[in-house]
Amino acid sequence: MASDPGYQVTPPAPRPPAAREDASAMVPADLQLPSSIWWTRGQLAVVALEALAVLGLLFVMYLLNHDYTILLWRSPMGLRMLIIAVLLLLVNFAVFLGLCLWFNYAMPAKDDTKRGRRTVAHWVLGLLLLLFFYLPIVFVILIGPAAIAIQENLTR
Repeated sequence: MASDPGYQVTPPAPRPPAAREDASAMVPADLQLPSSIWWTRGQLAVVALEALAVLGLLFVMYLLNHDYTILLWRSPMGLRMLIIAVLLLLVNFAVFLGLCLWFNYAMPAKDDTKRGRRTVAHWVLGLLLLLFFYLPIVFVILIGPAAIAIQENLTR
């Protein structure tokens, strides 16, 4: 049989990869998430601007008064302040993005009937996070070195 020239084994043709639409069709409709549930560009821009503002403030403070700002890196108390400030910034981002995710699920951006509630909720969220998480970070950058210098002078 192997010597028969008409007898050839051909492998099956490879199947093309499934298209993105075909893959989503396999997921039941009740498990599919709407595309607007994730974050909007504006919400992600807020997080990026907050991070850039903190880094910019730290950089400006470093340029204006190098010896003053360097206390945050050189003293143990300054390092603790910086670590807590970074943790506060990460908590700020996590809470903001988590609540924005919930807002986008409960009040989709395309739903005009809930536009007012959505706007008020974002403003209230932003102001609360500014007060409880963001201002302490700014306080550490602006006032932290002075507090370290005072503490060092009192302990001498």
